Amino acid sequence: MIREMCIVTVAVAAVAGTAGASIVGFVGDTTLEGGWYAFEDEFDVDMTPIVHGGAMFETVSSIEVPEFGGSLDFDVDHSLRYIDGGWGGWSHGYLGEVFYSNGAVTMGYDLNMDDAYAFDAYIVPNPTSWHSFNAIAYGSAGGEVAIVFGTCGFTDATHFGFYATGETIERIEIQATCDWAIGEWRVGVPGPGSLMLLGIAGVFGRRRIRCWPVDESSGGQDVSDNSTPIIGLAVSVALGMTSIAGAEVVGFLGGQTLEEGWYAFEDEFDVEMTVIQHGGSPYDSVISIEVPEFGGSLGFDFAHSLRHVGYGWATWGHGYAGEVFYNNGAGFCGYDLNMQGVRAFDTFINTDIGHGFYSVTAYGSEGGLATIFFDQYWSEGALHFGFYSPDEELVRIEIESDGHSWAMGEWRVGVPGPASMTIFAIAGLCAVRHRRR
Repeated sequence: MIREMCIVTVAVAAVAGTAGASIVGFVGDTTLEGGWYAFEDEFDVDMTPIVHGGAMFETVSSIEVPEFGGSLDFDVDHSLRYIDGGWGGWSHGYLGEVFYSNGAVTMGYDLNMDDAYAFDAYIVPNPTSWHSFNAIAYGSAGGEVAIVFGTCGFTDATHFGFYATGETIERIEIQATCDWAIGEWRVGVPGPGSLMLLGIAGVFGRRRIRCWPVDESSGGQDVSDNSTPIIGLAVSVALGMTSIAGAEVVGFLGGQTLEEGWYAFEDEFDVEMTVIQHGGSPYDSVISIEVPEFGGSLGFDFAHSLRHVGYGWATWGHGYAGEVFYNNGAGFCGYDLNMQGVRAFDTFINTDIGHGFYSVTAYGSEGGLATIFFDQYWSEGALHFGFYSPDEELVRIEIESDGHSWAMGEWRVGVPGPASMTIFAIAGLCAVRHRRR
């Protein structure tokens, strides 16, 4: 089985179309302040709600959007519901119309309208449990971007959106682990401030981000959790937040092999990486690992149990049989990079037993941060992730799960290679950044 795994940028995984054209993804939260309003603030956009206004349980395949001279069209008919009238719950007190996917777990929405540079909505899974969503936006100039996020069913509608420069948004596709309801959707255009900023920034373009297939069939053993793997999850991603001009942290989600993990990370960011090793005995209690090459250590919030694959830890992947560090049953842990000059960090992680959902945040020395979300099956083998900052040092990594514990291993820290140092030195002279207020 093959699923698409893509690289995460500050907000998303992206593929650029023509020069100067790009789409940026955004994951908000369940509130208006952290969703609609944060989206408007981040991109300086003027948004127009899309409202149908029909009768409950009406079959809907399209919604007219006269302000943009067209319509929002669905690949498959949806059922119109209202909160507490055909749909059980939402979030932030909303009681209006939502559109149920009628059992579909894959869906496309065509923005057949003029000048739709921005799109956002709230979405909630039908089952009352945690589920993952992969949303992809496609632009008129060939740009596309994927964001992946998780949310909990029925009363936890979560915001997401996309913003385009140099092209308009033409289509949104959603893939998930369950059916859903979607509502409070809007389309928009750039505000006066963003038109000025983006006109300048467009001269310098955006990074091209590559995607590659990940083979799910390698490694692993049968376990009691035989849930179907999530198909088509493009990455994890998320909202990268920046504190000062030019400071940012970029997230990356690889695959289960060295080629799709370590080597792809090195290739994407042009970094020189150093392996972190402890060298102790199985079942040693470890709370830090010395990293002499960087003049410090990797410190854990609490002690981990040192294991070796095949000796204290059952499975990993890509033939690795070395040391891994079990977090002793915890669902949260922080890892401090108490060392000098670290601009890159990566590792592999494996769920203890079953299927875990993870939120991983990296913090920079200048206040930048980025969060990626992903799910991982123990039986599939350890999954790679990492972070890179062109402008500040990485100082801390925090991991939170849905309650599952994990083991981590094959971790590395690094610095920019010669080529990336040259690129970022030039870019630093020209950078224009719209700061979050």
